Order: sequence, then structure tokens, then C-alpha cells
Amino acid sequence: MNQEEPCYLFAYGTLRKEFEWPVNKKIARFIEWIGDGEISGKLYDMGDYPAAIPTEENERSVISGAIMKINQPAIVLKMLDDYEGCIPGNETESEYCRKNERVVLKDGRILYAWVYWYLGKVSDSKRINEKDYLNYLKKIPGKTGL
Repeated sequence: MNQEEPCYLFAYGTLRKEFEWPVNKKIARFIEWIGDGEISGKLYDMGDYPAAIPTEENERSVISGAIMKINQPAIVLKMLDDYEGCIPGNETESEYCRKNERVVLKDGRILYAWVYWYLGKVSDSKRINEKDYLNYLKKIPGKTGL
């Protein structure tokens, strides 16, 4: 990655600023929140966190989330890979993989951001029909996670 190019992350779950996880505090000084956006994908409830998987070709489903600009990608992506159980180049041993995907911001701008896609089985998990994990959590009594 060219050092001059901005590096972005699309956060759809526990990496969003509304969550107070230790990793969020660790990366806070290295990021700037850009705004909200959407990617093509599907969300599933894995218990304590959501899982996102890409849509199939011709399938229409979007996930809402927040975009952060990462100011020191080498440091931050290593921390996030560790948090997400992502071993770059080794998807068979990883829980998530990190891919650069097209994101549409609320104002219509398009950028490319890293997204953590879940690699495990989702067939036994509840599909989250709300496109926003935060809205989904608000509808479940006792399951705030925030």
C-alpha cells in the first residue's frame, strides 16, 4: 500500500465507536471517523458479535456501518487482525478475512475500505434483517452489547 493513499476501515459491529471494547480504546488515537456508509453483504447474530458475509452475485442486501480513516495502517491493521482472528494469507486458520471493498457513503461518495468478512458457518445463526447491527441490538431486550 502506498503510504500517501488513505487507508479506511468499514466497521459494522463491535469496532464501531458506540462499543467500548479494549481494542477500540487501543486504536482510538490512530483513527478518524469519516461518516456512515453501506456495503453489499449480509449480517448474522453470532451471540456476542455480528458476522458479515458477502452477498452472492445478483443478490441484493446491504450492511450499514461507519467508516474510519486509519492514520497508521501497519499498527492498526495488526491490532485489528489480532482482534478479529484474521491471519492474512491463511484463511483456513482465520475466523475473519480482511478484504478491500467498495463502500458507498451517505452523501453518495464511493471509497474502498477494509472489511472483515466472517469465514465460519452461519447456517445455524440468526440472520439480522436490519441492515444496521446497532438498530438490531436496540430491538432485543437485554442484548445491548454497548
